[in-house]
Amino acid sequence: MTLNLNDEIKKITGHDGCNVVIECVGKPFAVKQAIEAAGYNGNILLFSVPAPDSTVDLPLFDVYKKELHITGSMINPDTHQRAVNLINGRRLELGKLITHTFPIEELEEAIKTQMGAESIKVMVCPKED
Repeated sequence: MTLNLNDEIKKITGHDGCNVVIECVGKPFAVKQAIEAAGYNGNILLFSVPAPDSTVDLPLFDVYKKELHITGSMINPDTHQRAVNLINGRRLELGKLITHTFPIEELEEAIKTQMGAESIKVMVCPKED
């Protein structure tokens, strides 16, 4: 069974699309899903660090029809390299921060878990097409 992202969003929220979508995967498929998931007058934050040559076809009519706001992010020049060095030097045990992992079908439970005291970071794994 193939998951329809828009159907799942409507089932969970009762609305056609999300007000805010934060893409933090850095892959073209995730950007496409972010555009699909955004509702009318929605805000999309491209927060990831994609490969320098990554591109995605932008469905201009969807941007027009939904009146989307698409915002990029940038690396903080004062902290990024230090964080990269700590990660590459294996001085941080990042795996321990992810306390729960959920498939996209269990998004509601993932959000509830992240809001609870028993989690540190919750990962939701979308299905790549």
